Amino acid sequence: MTWGAYAALSPPLLMAGDVVQFATRETLAALIEPELSQHRLLCINLGSLPLNVERLLKLRIQGVSGEVAVRGRGVYHQSDLVGLQVECEPAILLAL
Repeated sequence: MTWGAYAALSPPLLMAGDVVQFATRETLAALIEPELSQHRLLCINLGSLPLNVERLLKLRIQGVSGEVAVRGRGVYHQSDLVGLQVECEPAILLAL
């Protein structure tokens, strides 16, 4: 499997500073319909996000300048995964 194919399948990373980082544009595009259009997102948790506390999350793509800020909260946590509820329209993400 190539890096691009792996990255497209890999969940985004929730990092310190409430940053959600996607590996590639393709990763983001692959998650818009099944997850983000339903206002949810499953991430690998590398940071610390309390559950049920509204935060300003910064969505970005690795290696690309710029980010989109959206409101969200952690609603699920198990092992190294965290489920987020995000308030954004998929069209906003096209700005990345």
